[in-house]
Amino acid sequence: MSLGTMVGIVQPAGEQAQQWLVQHAPTSEQVLAPDELYSSQQEEVYRSPVDVQSTAVRATTSPVAVDGENWILLLLELQGQELGWKTLVSDGGKAIGEGV
Repeated sequence: MSLGTMVGIVQPAGEQAQQWLVQHAPTSEQVLAPDELYSSQQEEVYRSPVDVQSTAVRATTSPVAVDGENWILLLLELQGQELGWKTLVSDGGKAIGEGV
């Protein structure tokens, strides 16, 4: 399969996914559970805030450093997308605590 064919499939699928997410965005404040999944590099994690009620992953990042600053940036981005939350629940991780 050529690169052009793959782009022709992936690009419209991505656009459809983005439209779906906008149409199904929560309209009320959520309870979020920020979580980290370690990558193959021990110093890097994927960050994913999860909606506690629906279990929907509201965002995810490529591997980033384990620190509070990256959580701050992700949470600010979610606020910019008008995703509100009333409570954040975590496992007590230091980086999540610093970010919150």
